[in-house]
Amino acid sequence: MYRKGFSTLALMLLVGCSTSFGGEFGDGKNDGKWANIDSDNDGISDMHEDRGFKYDADEDGIPDYKDTDSDNDCIPDAAEAGDSDLSTPPRDVDGDGTPDYRDLDTDGDGLPDADEDSNCNGVLDGAETSNLSQDTDEDGATDLVEVAAGTDGVDPADNPQANGDFVFVMPYQANPSPREDDLDFATELKAVDLYVLVDRSGSMSDEISSIRNNMDSVVRNLTCAPAGNGQPGECIQELWSGLGSYTYYGRNPFIHHLDVQSNPGAIRNVMPGADTGNCDSSGCTEPHLEAVFSAASGQGSGLCQGLASYSGRFSCNDSPAGSGGVGYPCFRPEALPVILLATDEPFTNNSCAGVQGAAGAAFQIGAKVIGIRGNSNENNAVINDLSQLAGLTGAIDAGGNPLVFAGANSGAASAIEDAVRTVTNNLPLAIGGVAVDEPGDDVNAVESFVDHIETLQVDSPECSTGLEASDSDGDGYADVFTAVVAGTPLCWRVVPKVNETVTVDKPTLYRAKLDVYADGVTLLDSRNIFFVVPPTLYVAE
Repeated sequence: MYRKGFSTLALMLLVGCSTSFGGEFGDGKNDGKWANIDSDNDGISDMHEDRGFKYDADEDGIPDYKDTDSDNDCIPDAAEAGDSDLSTPPRDVDGDGTPDYRDLDTDGDGLPDADEDSNCNGVLDGAETSNLSQDTDEDGATDLVEVAAGTDGVDPADNPQANGDFVFVMPYQANPSPREDDLDFATELKAVDLYVLVDRSGSMSDEISSIRNNMDSVVRNLTCAPAGNGQPGECIQELWSGLGSYTYYGRNPFIHHLDVQSNPGAIRNVMPGADTGNCDSSGCTEPHLEAVFSAASGQGSGLCQGLASYSGRFSCNDSPAGSGGVGYPCFRPEALPVILLATDEPFTNNSCAGVQGAAGAAFQIGAKVIGIRGNSNENNAVINDLSQLAGLTGAIDAGGNPLVFAGANSGAASAIEDAVRTVTNNLPLAIGGVAVDEPGDDVNAVESFVDHIETLQVDSPECSTGLEASDSDGDGYADVFTAVVAGTPLCWRVVPKVNETVTVDKPTLYRAKLDVYADGVTLLDSRNIFFVVPPTLYVAE
């Protein structure tokens, strides 16, 4: 436990003395008797070291006037005296009433002097932080914060705030510092998983060829450099793709060909040709909605009457996404799932899954279903069906239009590219912030230190204003921007509460994160929240 020495005033009160010694400290009998004596040759007079009281700050049995390191912090009293003039009182850098030679934390920053002056010479050397300044590099982050956060306390360019993180000092039962903090967040879509779900009936042969021959170029055109050649501000850092298909109720109602993965050319290698065979005994009924339902849910054919049997998928352990993957193609847990439904036929009226069932399964995993319309004699019916399904999954652009794109014949691949560009640049999303505790210690930092987070609307290049927002957790503060296009600059405010539970005997760092998600599914940005709890010797300003 770090302990400050008594101030001289406190010492006088304890022994029942007063200031009747002419402002000097003696033995209570001879004023100034030891004013010009320095028994330990440390530059501090015996009078200022309270020889009359034989005060012993570190309780080592040697009174201060004979002790060359009165507080036992490894730094000699001579280095903490301030000067060698016996007539001047010893230095008190932080003005707390305890002179530095008795003060284990000279600058009052919460870091012991012995930790800051590691070679104990009283001089600022090399990478040491100063025990005479709370902010050695004058970058706005105190030495306590920088040491706890692991940044460089002598490099003004390296500090938590410069790295885009929140930092709060949380003294026990005292006001946190700062009382609140604001940061802007990136909201571009970083990870999107495309699942091309294509109708393999004979009339779709041209569209199938277009997708097979051009999907790798589509993915590269949409992916940011260096993996792709997408344009900054419009591209996606991690764009994965996978493939599924369906034909008829009685033949190949759903086939999963490829998990979502990072190789742009993989679809070319697994895309089958159109099924040009005659319709089976069930007729030419195409199970669009059953295929969408299975893709989103991972379930098999189940009890759907007349539907050829196929099994469900219950594990993604062997997929590129790993065990956290969802749905049949194993969408990554923090990517935006997009199902691109390519067809030239309207939906079946007697579908087992139904539009609501298919849309519900997509909604459960946060997937958007986007229509790619092939060449059809029933264009209006196909458009209406695809629009209904897109609308139910939130695939609606900023103008209120369901995302359905004309992709007849050789235009199928370019329609997919247009669709994804719309997702990245013109699809309103619910973008919200959530505070999450970081594991690794026995304190839940969110529960112990966070009062609330809230959206911040400011008319500035870093933030935006005039947006709709809602309160997702019922705490009385809006934390979600309800309809925002990806890439819009957004800000959140973190408000800490008084630390009522955590005490420490040395500076201790606790961590949380503020994660920003789109539609509660895809992670857009994340910032650290550092909570520095000082030892009990620390007094907040």
